[in-house]
Amino acid sequence: MRKHDIPSPLDALEKKIKSARKAQEQSALPHHGGASHGMRAGLDLVSGVAVGTAIGFGLDTWLGTMPLFLLICMMIGTAAGVKLLMETAKRASAEVDEEETTQESDRGR
Repeated sequence: MRKHDIPSPLDALEKKIKSARKAQEQSALPHHGGASHGMRAGLDLVSGVAVGTAIGFGLDTWLGTMPLFLLICMMIGTAAGVKLLMETAKRASAEVDEEETTQESDRGR
């Protein structure tokens, strides 16, 4: 027998380490709970309204037309916040569907 035909203990250990790392990488995928999706949705809505209101207030202060731009920019900010909220909800729904599909396929193995 040649020396190259016999697997060394280090080769076996290296294979075990590689398989363990691969398993750890697969299980280390981030799991986002429902609370994080809810917080993100709320933050998207509030930030849209806040940014619109701040821009409107700044324009009104600068131009001296107090309620005009404040109201207009607040409505635009609210619309932008709702749009972000809907996109976040759609993304969260897709993640939940993907997770359920993955779990079902894992059960079928």
